[in-house]
Amino acid sequence: MRAGDADAGCATGEEVLAMVRDVRSARLDDHLHAMLAEARRFGGARAVRSFVEHGEEVLRERVPA
Repeated sequence: MRAGDADAGCATGEEVLAMVRDVRSARLDDHLHAMLAEARRFGGARAVRSFVEHGEEVLRERVPA
């Protein structure tokens, strides 16, 4: 995303989300929030919306009960 390619950034972000589902780390959560904030800068493109929604879902699942 930092290179300006939202589609490639979202694809990479989806891979990250798949790998971190079972990893619990406050630092990782901070990085995930930053990654989603970067994606939001690209607006409402379909790939971005899908990635942000998925990322928010993963973060909700990570919040301790």
